[in-house]
Amino acid sequence: AQGLIPACESWIDTQLALPRDQTTFTDDCYTHQQLYIASAFIQSVNIQNFELAWWNKAVQSPEKLRNRMAYSLSQIFVTSSAFWNNDERYNLWQSYSSYYDLLMDGAFGTHRDLLQDITYDPFMGMYLSFAQNRLADEVLGTSPDENYAREVMQLFSCGVYAYDQYGEFTYDDNGDKIENYDNDDITELARVFTGLGLRLEDGSFDNYDAVLAIVGDRYTLPMGMIEVYHDHGLKVLLDGSIIPVNQGGDADIAQALDTLALHPSTAPFLSRQLIKRLTSSNPSADYIGRVVEAWKGTGTYGTGEVGSLSSVLKAILLDTEARDAVTYTVDANDVVTATPVRAASAKMKEPILKWTQFYSFAQTLSAEGDGWIRFRPKTKKAANDMTPDFGQIPMRAPSVFNFYDTDYSPSAGALAEGEASLGMNLVSPESEILSPYVIHQFETFYDAVNQDTPSSTFTYNGTPVTQFSVSYNYLRFLYEKHTTVQGFVDEINLWFCNGQIPPELVATLSTLGEECGGATRENFAKLMSAIFNSSDFSVLY
Repeated sequence: AQGLIPACESWIDTQLALPRDQTTFTDDCYTHQQLYIASAFIQSVNIQNFELAWWNKAVQSPEKLRNRMAYSLSQIFVTSSAFWNNDERYNLWQSYSSYYDLLMDGAFGTHRDLLQDITYDPFMGMYLSFAQNRLADEVLGTSPDENYAREVMQLFSCGVYAYDQYGEFTYDDNGDKIENYDNDDITELARVFTGLGLRLEDGSFDNYDAVLAIVGDRYTLPMGMIEVYHDHGLKVLLDGSIIPVNQGGDADIAQALDTLALHPSTAPFLSRQLIKRLTSSNPSADYIGRVVEAWKGTGTYGTGEVGSLSSVLKAILLDTEARDAVTYTVDANDVVTATPVRAASAKMKEPILKWTQFYSFAQTLSAEGDGWIRFRPKTKKAANDMTPDFGQIPMRAPSVFNFYDTDYSPSAGALAEGEASLGMNLVSPESEILSPYVIHQFETFYDAVNQDTPSSTFTYNGTPVTQFSVSYNYLRFLYEKHTTVQGFVDEINLWFCNGQIPPELVATLSTLGEECGGATRENFAKLMSAIFNSSDFSVLY
């Protein structure tokens, strides 16, 4: 695997150097809106606008690494379109498409800059209820909202407990975990974030006391400081440092964010989170420690810049623990076999990533001719609807804690049995959302790959509207290319599963395929479905 690292690093460097896509998610959402208007399906402010734009970029954009990093960041610095549910404002897709653009812009920047951007973002301000926040009023008996102050420490920087460089908890003399902050720290920090107001299109501030009605601009333009609503008193931060009197609202926030970004627990806490999103559910302490070095600007991939997410990303993806989890062999026929050697170094692919990998592999294109892939997962499906239900929707997590707990461990099954027998403490976060229903959706994979141009429609006000319309360009090529089952399975194994299917299983699948009809389109679809549902595709080493 060491010989592959230069090639991997070259690819990463190429991705890091790609210019930001000319069209943003917000631009693409507007494009999708116009496509529906052209189809007489007037849906000018609907949640689908973002979801279809997300899938198009995830599958078709050359910015694979930026998209992947932004998605990982969206699961750590969480906002959710579910915030607007059961409310007249639920369809303000502009707010979360703008927020996702912020994550795309900051994917290769610094953690400190990202903290700044999300703190002033209006959707984050609404989601964690600190937009239009004001200083305490003793007469009215009011105090600043503490929601963001709590979460910016708990989730976006240092975490609840103190960590050493290797992501291990530190303990006091009584053997208890050391907490990074207490309720007094939350109260003090909440005072820092007072005075942030929503802006209107012309840059002016919204009425601080107005009902927050539907005004799209106010949820996309960065919030600004209104000093009269800011608490200008002396404040004590969690590390004991002092914010002086009358420093100014923006300066107060900058000092607080500097403190959080440089907190000794921030680098190990967030490095561990990013490793879990990208490569391994159970990273070793040494792995975390090497990534923390990059976070600090040192080590193999450090550039001297603290909190550089591009340096951290390289350190995560190129670490020996990520790259040496499998051994590669190539036989006389150039068939590549990847054999896992450290199962604990793996991670389960969450549903969105499984389907995204397939759509990218299959070179999914629009069957409509306008370049726009149309598929949107739903929680309720019609009998003839071929759109898979992924169990997740981008930017639609049920809470600020994301779709699943990064420390979740199944209490039963093979993993739990392995932990008990080996005395290991393993987690499998993505398993938390693998309900029987979602697993059943994986089993409908055959229905998708067995058709050339799968599509489904529904009727809106008497007008047929395309809901799912794609063409699998590369998959069709493979169907026509291979005259033997063995050749098809070998190619799927290499490009779809990174060569991870063991030779014994490859032989079994090839034999079964020949016995069930040979090199036919329907047979190939069945084999792909079996592979899609196998552990060799579902687990990332």
